[in-house]
This record gives sequence, structure tokens and C-alpha cells, in this order.
Amino acid sequence: NIVSESFAEKMVECSTDYDHNVDEFTISGLHPIPCEKIKSPRLQEAKISYECELNQIVEIGDGKAGSGFVVIGTIILFHIDQGIMIDGKIDIEKLNPIGRLAGNWYTRPTNNFKIQRKIKPEN
Repeated sequence: NIVSESFAEKMVECSTDYDHNVDEFTISGLHPIPCEKIKSPRLQEAKISYECELNQIVEIGDGKAGSGFVVIGTIILFHIDQGIMIDGKIDIEKLNPIGRLAGNWYTRPTNNFKIQRKIKPEN
């Protein structure tokens, strides 16, 4: 799921290290909806979500502070809210995504700019 700023606080509630029996949807007030190809739910609030198949989980570190996991998967289906599309492309301002930097720090894509990429010439 791509997190938009509109539900950022609820997303942070889900990052707490709860016991396995705690329903994070109930705590956060976010809403699960079924996926089409996989068993796990996706977020109703997310304007973009992916259905993925797990390829590999790589453990980084020794379990102490700063350790973590890199999850590698294959996207098998995209869900994109058509309300964020303009001329067949995602409008970043309508999506209004956020990203986590580290600790309690997050970022927004502001002052966006484009650089035209060159297209590989046909031989």
C-alpha cells in the first residue's frame, strides 16, 4: 500500500510492536478489503496498493537495534484509484504520498520537477 498523508497517523499506529493477537485494523481505524490474487487484505484507504508474491526475506543485522528485514517480492497485481489519474498517469499531488526516512521522521514529495529521459533509439 502506498501511504497518503491523509491516513499517515493511522499508518504509524500500525507500526507499533503489538502482540500477534492484536488487530491493528481495529486499533488504527483503517479498513481491510479483499485482494483478488492473494489471501492478505489491502487497505481501502490506499489510493495505490500492490498484490505481491513473496520471493525472499533477508535478515539484516543481528537482532539488535538497527536490525531489520528486506522483503523481496513480485508484484502480481496493481490497484490504482482512478481519481488520482490524469491522462493515464498518476498525479503525485492527488496521491499525496509520504515516505518514512528513519525513526520518527517522514518526508513528502514537494518541489517536484521533471527531467525528460531519453528514449533508446531503434536500430
